[in-house]
Amino acid sequence: MAGFNPHPVISAATIHKLLASSIADIAELKTIYGRLPNTRCERKTHCCAMLPESTILEALTAFNRLRQEPAALRQRTLKKMVAYFFVNPAQITACPFLVKKQCVIYEDRFFGCRSYGLWSPQHYEKMARENRRMKSAFRLQWQRLGISLPDEVIDFQQPYCLDVTRIHGTDTDDKALVRLASDIEALSSRLSPWHQAFSRSYFADLSFLTSAMIFDVDLLLKMKVEIVREYVSTGTSKLLNDNLEDVSDFFS
Repeated sequence: MAGFNPHPVISAATIHKLLASSIADIAELKTIYGRLPNTRCERKTHCCAMLPESTILEALTAFNRLRQEPAALRQRTLKKMVAYFFVNPAQITACPFLVKKQCVIYEDRFFGCRSYGLWSPQHYEKMARENRRMKSAFRLQWQRLGISLPDEVIDFQQPYCLDVTRIHGTDTDDKALVRLASDIEALSSRLSPWHQAFSRSYFADLSFLTSAMIFDVDLLLKMKVEIVREYVSTGTSKLLNDNLEDVSDFFS
């Protein structure tokens, strides 16, 4: 169809509109989360080493929580989100929502966070193998740009979690977790075309979406290449520090 864009740009204005119109969807997402067993976590934050992929509905739920936080905390978190997007190929930092071993959005954290520690060792190893395969392809893409990513980043793998204990609730096996993930995907897909755009254009990466709502996308990607190049060479980036000063709070 002429003029039809299957993967439209998701702007800050779009996020505000979606937050206003998806209240019932967010509530239903929490109902799905409620099907997970209650657990006790020792809070060693192994799962917080990276920001997990998510659906657009999970991203909205996180934004909804973040916009209720004090302005200073919100601004710091947005800056951390942008910094994470820029430097994650060159350095293992931590999830931008992590502050002193506490999650800023804990009650509204992603399915990837909630399911960590519930998968069987066999299924977790299967996911780890796929992650290693993707990282190998990722490394080749950067090599074509003349940048060799550090081995410690490419080889990094979150360890299998032994620090989550089920308290009570339905015993959840791998098949049940896969069904829950599918139910979340189906629920989020109601937010068409934004669900598809977030998955395909932003690679289900909330740090990419956040950064793209603050900077022009073409400029953003060029800056990322130069920032990663600086980081790999020197361990720091003046370009990153300068641009973090321009991060605005689109919830203020």
